[in-house]
Amino acid sequence: MRLPLTSRVWIPLQLFKLNFKIQQANMSTRIPQSFDYFLVLDFEATCDNKKKIEPQTEVDDGELFPVVLQEFDKWMKEDVGLGKQFLFITCGDWDLKTMLPSQCALENLQVPQYCKKWLNIKKSYAVMTGEYNKGMISMMRGLQLSHTGHLHRGFDDCLNIAIILRALANRGCKFLPTMSIS
Repeated sequence: MRLPLTSRVWIPLQLFKLNFKIQQANMSTRIPQSFDYFLVLDFEATCDNKKKIEPQTEVDDGELFPVVLQEFDKWMKEDVGLGKQFLFITCGDWDLKTMLPSQCALENLQVPQYCKKWLNIKKSYAVMTGEYNKGMISMMRGLQLSHTGHLHRGFDDCLNIAIILRALANRGCKFLPTMSIS
């Protein structure tokens, strides 16, 4: 219902103060970032030294690594733009510090230069909360967020990392690279 301009609505002062505090608590404290894009990345491996892994059709039906890396490079150049400011976001350093370089070495390929710096979201979480959490689930609990999908499924993990990233941004976190390799 719309009120005419001449109508007045009286709100008790206590209710107004309470509503104002709730609005303030919900307001974002975001600060400007130095990047055009945050690129959330998560690799999954099909190895486990403790048990036999059942065949995974998603992996078996996928492209070979050199083809995927070539398609990714094309996407980075054409859609993201190497002239843009972007930062990869990972949940740990394993993806870009260990996994990508070892897979590139196995295939006799160079690690793309743009994949050599990233932000480990665990470190941003630690800075913002004063707690270092070892995993995604504990970070989500600490931020009072709900986990979506299945843990250790690449797409679902990326979605959850993005949710953590947004929550930290709303708390005023400034995102900067936490690791780089040469």
